[in-house]
Amino acid sequence: MDINVKIWLSNSPVYENQLNEIERMLAKLMSKGEVITMTLNELKAQVAANTAVEASAIELIKGIAARLDDLKDDPTEIAALAEELRASATALGDAVSANTPKNA
Repeated sequence: MDINVKIWLSNSPVYENQLNEIERMLAKLMSKGEVITMTLNELKAQVAANTAVEASAIELIKGIAARLDDLKDDPTEIAALAEELRASATALGDAVSANTPKNA
């Protein structure tokens, strides 16, 4: 963000104090703009990451559905798939818990 302000004041202590105050306020405003930009960039990155994770989850669910279709006539294989899914769910739950901030 660029902010350009040109002020002409006569050489007076009163104006000098006012100019210093204006400069202080502009610096504060510019700092807030940088924080907003940083926060927006962080949000964009998180949205991109979430979108990728959601796409992966969709593909996982499609894959599970396809495997179930393939195994629909074999109860033993369906039971093995169910056990595999339980193990994956436990591992996923543990990973989510381990990587979730405690203050969230």
